[in-house]
Amino acid sequence: MRSEGFRLNREKTQLMTQARAQRVAGVTLNSGSPGWSRRQRRTLRAELHRASQESPGDARLWQRLRGRLAFVKMLNPVHAARLLAHSQGHHETRPPADA
Repeated sequence: MRSEGFRLNREKTQLMTQARAQRVAGVTLNSGSPGWSRRQRRTLRAELHRASQESPGDARLWQRLRGRLAFVKMLNPVHAARLLAHSQGHHETRPPADA
């Protein structure tokens, strides 16, 4: 680090243990595979539902929601598939066998 001209800022440095969620830019990293928190996924699921009920023709809104869904898919395809299935009216009660 120092050879590249950087130095450690102790005020911004934290020890992150397994007992606490390790998050970077809103992404939880220590859960086995990177992903969003349950709260973030529930919020997106609610937004997808509300948009399908109240704004089915709002292209700009759907573009934003599809972008957020693509982000979740990049992090964790299983979570994204569940969100997508739920938004299409298919309620999944159990995780897929390969999860």
